[in-house]
Amino acid sequence: MLIESFANRLKKAMSLNNIKQTDLMGKTKIDKTLINKYLAGVAKAGQDNLTTLAEALNVSEPWLLGYDVPINKENNNDVPDDLLKTVMSKDAYQKLPKEAKEEIIDFIKFVEKKFNKQI
Repeated sequence: MLIESFANRLKKAMSLNNIKQTDLMGKTKIDKTLINKYLAGVAKAGQDNLTTLAEALNVSEPWLLGYDVPINKENNNDVPDDLLKTVMSKDAYQKLPKEAKEEIIDFIKFVEKKFNKQI
């Protein structure tokens, strides 16, 4: 279900990414006039430009179109390498304060209980 206009979502995505119109033009190679039309709500992006904009702004295409979906692209198996290295590093864990370690353990227990299985 559409809950917001493409123009509003484009403005939000630009704001969230701290990207100005000129920056967006440079990242996407989309003409200034066309971006102006998108932002004014006069035009909507076709599939190619929609994909280009969504990638440049790191948002999902359906969200950018105004649908009631998560803003981020969904890929549950895609964990950023730096996060994975941090999570997997015993050294990084050892450097955490006691309270942080307890929070991590509590969260793991919560997930195990919620999904009724051991991780």
